[in-house]
Amino acid sequence: MKQLSTATGVPVTSQHSHPAEGFLSKARRIWSATASFANDFFKSTQVAQMASVLSKMTDKQLAQIGVTSRSDIWRHAERLVR
Repeated sequence: MKQLSTATGVPVTSQHSHPAEGFLSKARRIWSATASFANDFFKSTQVAQMASVLSKMTDKQLAQIGVTSRSDIWRHAERLVR
């Protein structure tokens, strides 16, 4: 059963936390999600740029770096970037 404050009638929690702690916790989660999204976005952009460069290479040049099929270019670009 929840305990109510006799002065305010508001539920009393067993932990005495500062109201800003909830805000800071939410801000940290938002920042973490934003940073993760930005990191994924920039990595994807780098992979796309690398794949573009690789696709402009000749089959002979690709073979020299270990890409035996043009369908493997994207996978190779991901390995190079990540």
